Amino acid sequence: MREKITMHQRRDFIKAIGATTALAFLRAHRAGAEIIGNAAPEISFSSPYVALAVSPTAPDFVSLNLDGLGLGRRGANAIAADSSSGGYRASVADALGVRRVEYRPVAARTDSPAAWTFELSGARMVLTSNWSKEFDSSPIVFHLDLKQVPGTVLGIFRKDRLLATPAVMHLPGQGSLRLTSSVPDAGLTYTCLRAKGHHVPLEQRATLSLPAATAAHQSVIYTLEVTAIYPHVAGIEGDSRFDPFRRNWLNSLQLNPKFPALSNNTASDTCAFCYYEYADIASCELCS
Repeated sequence: MREKITMHQRRDFIKAIGATTALAFLRAHRAGAEIIGNAAPEISFSSPYVALAVSPTAPDFVSLNLDGLGLGRRGANAIAADSSSGGYRASVADALGVRRVEYRPVAARTDSPAAWTFELSGARMVLTSNWSKEFDSSPIVFHLDLKQVPGTVLGIFRKDRLLATPAVMHLPGQGSLRLTSSVPDAGLTYTCLRAKGHHVPLEQRATLSLPAATAAHQSVIYTLEVTAIYPHVAGIEGDSRFDPFRRNWLNSLQLNPKFPALSNNTASDTCAFCYYEYADIASCELCS
């Protein structure tokens, strides 16, 4: 009888150890594990300002929606469904409210500097690229599905047709991302696509590419801050009826990169009936 009790006790002990080990492994996976392979889940982050997911196999955003007012309102996903690529492995760590995601090429050593590092917290996303002479890093590309969210990127085009920083990505109905770079002359590639064929639905997309670090600029830091851009109007502070005004004030400013010029939407033509909207924004007393 004593032997039977001892065996049961041993079995219970082994079960308890096994459960504790499994729990510890799961916690480690969430906090600081390395994620490899397409079967791994997307890496998510949410705050009152943003809900997003990034790929476990490449430094790609696979979902993104904002609330420029930080009220936790959720909208449609602005990112196209087939945006993720591959070739990287990701490691994730959480500390002091910051989710840190590091991407290294699959062939790189685990102790090598990360090619890309995402630091996600509150209303801020800090994306850092480090140059390596061993591996070429891919750029970060936002693939915007304009049929889901008619987003745009606002900024000044340089003579080489690259978009200068700072710039603003605006998502109607949601808010804006203010984008700055640690490298003053970093040029962003901004493109759009509008296509329709026989028996093929209209496709409207835009892409914004953030170039990776180079031998000339061996570390590049992009900072994206969620915000709502609107003029000060006396008497509406704290009045939720004006929240749509705050989130959507920039809606009429849509920059088509093909021309480049303001258009009625990012992938469409410049239309004369939109001119008065730009004039209103430029001349209204609210902007003075």
